[in-house]
Amino acid sequence: MSLLNTKNPHAIQSLMTETVFDIGFTEPMEPDESLPVDNAEISNSDSAIQQHEVKALNQADLDQNAVANDQKEPKSVPHLDDPVPHLKLYGDNNRNILFIVDTPGEQFFSRAAELAFLKTLAAMKLALDDVAVINLASFDQQIEFDFIQKELAPSYWVFLGANPSTIHLGEYPENIWSKKDDSQILRTYSFDEMLTDINKKKSFWNAVKLIDR
Repeated sequence: MSLLNTKNPHAIQSLMTETVFDIGFTEPMEPDESLPVDNAEISNSDSAIQQHEVKALNQADLDQNAVANDQKEPKSVPHLDDPVPHLKLYGDNNRNILFIVDTPGEQFFSRAAELAFLKTLAAMKLALDDVAVINLASFDQQIEFDFIQKELAPSYWVFLGANPSTIHLGEYPENIWSKKDDSQILRTYSFDEMLTDINKKKSFWNAVKLIDR
């Protein structure tokens, strides 16, 4: 799959005028601060996240050929002490918000899912640099929660169609924030699922917009 990257200063304008995922969302995108989190308390961040411009594509860039020619290589977090896999990241993890996918055959997302993901970040007033994405299907050997925690120190873990039990976290309910140590964990749907089910989109959005940013 090809990843999206652009330096076009007008990129965000076209996406910010659209609703999340292009279809199905008619609700306001501003978070409802009064909405409670079921079974978990979202802790306040040490410092408020300032609004960042989201790297996105303008209308010309959305052409499939342009996307294919404008690829961003995933970053790797080196781990030199042991012969364990490197974490290949999409994003820079500046705000310690981690999205976890499990998509065999893709680096991270399908093209449609990637566009939906970037638009979701825009609606949350986050930039790609603020977050990180890892794909569990890309590892030749199993990785565990403690390893990821040591390498990335996420404050928020969002499992997009991936099962937390894959990294030995046990079972978690869908679309309900749960706390583990100093982290908040959310199990929800993949973007490919949400693109075909408006109810899943709404459930996801109602949960993910509670991230303290």
